[in-house]
Amino acid sequence: MGLRSFAVTVLLGVTGAAAATAPAHAQLTAGQFLEFHEQQRNRILLEPLLNGIGRGIFVYNTMLVMNNPSATLYCHPANLTIESAQYLSILRHYVEQDSISRGREYVEVALLNALQGVFPCARRR
Repeated sequence: MGLRSFAVTVLLGVTGAAAATAPAHAQLTAGQFLEFHEQQRNRILLEPLLNGIGRGIFVYNTMLVMNNPSATLYCHPANLTIESAQYLSILRHYVEQDSISRGREYVEVALLNALQGVFPCARRR
């Protein structure tokens, strides 16, 4: 099994395990996430969640680049470390540009789309 196949298997396994243990209504849209984040008491749970989503996207993107540089999801600068505050700022800016449609995207999809907008690649296939 190659590295990419292994990564996809792990990603699907983790996603499947999370889906099996969480009720279907637990999926947050980006708009809901940002609304819940406004309440101070929710931040202790939501910031690590967003950081985990961002790190997961980052790791998957890194593995794609290792196997095929043209298959990258977004072009993250090598010398930049993004933490939960930066992920939150990137997500918030993305949603604010079109809160009606972008606010309805699942938070994971919205963060990926936001990262692609902030860190575009010079060359796309």
